[in-house]
Amino acid sequence: MKRRRGLGALLPHVSVSLSLAVTVMVILDVFNPRMGFLSSTYSRIVLLLAAVIALVSGIRSAALDRREAAEETEEKTEKERRSE
Repeated sequence: MKRRRGLGALLPHVSVSLSLAVTVMVILDVFNPRMGFLSSTYSRIVLLLAAVIALVSGIRSAALDRREAAEETEEKTEKERRSE
């Protein structure tokens, strides 16, 4: 497996951080609904960012996995051709 660099390496970390922030806001909202943690503009922005980054990270991860699987299949086919 190749090491991911740049934005691809950063996306999962940002996704985890935003997920933790959303989780904290939900817990705080359960214990103190008058504060309105889930109804503020800030929380809506964080939720939107978390959703978009998770989506982009998932799509990128799926594409990389698919590419690696195709490369492995190609290498396996090439080895079989050589052995014949």
